Amino acid sequence: MRVLLISDSHGRGDLLCRILAEAGPVDAVLHAGDGKGDLERVPACVPLYAVRGNCDGFSGAPLAQTVRIGGQCMYLTHGHAHGVKGGLYALAQAANAAGCPVACYGHTHIAASREVEGVTCINPGAARSGQYAIVEWEQGHPRAIFKKLARMPE
Repeated sequence: MRVLLISDSHGRGDLLCRILAEAGPVDAVLHAGDGKGDLERVPACVPLYAVRGNCDGFSGAPLAQTVRIGGQCMYLTHGHAHGVKGGLYALAQAANAAGCPVACYGHTHIAASREVEGVTCINPGAARSGQYAIVEWEQGHPRAIFKKLARMPE
């Protein structure tokens, strides 16, 4: 199973379409906030899950949600409500409480994958800078592959 993880597109819906094309076939797209309106430009070719970030104003999207795809459970949130700029412990606790061994988040604009309290916490970086992640599972274990668009438009 392959999941495209994006976050922090901040008005660059044009880049989301390019990222989707470059990523190749995926089973789902997860957007970890700060760009909910950008998703309107993404073709509905796979299941799409999104949450509200601190810059998404009055979006009707939830602050967090549990996503189940192909037998895998992922906790999706932007991270600002969990204080991810100061550490990932609260995020890992929330994912554990939801029964998810993977937490996908954004907010920091820094691509990272780290295990905290038994939870793999993955941030794809900022889509507005062309960054994204492909999450794959090998023998039941998640692995994040960090990527960046080959060429960025002006």
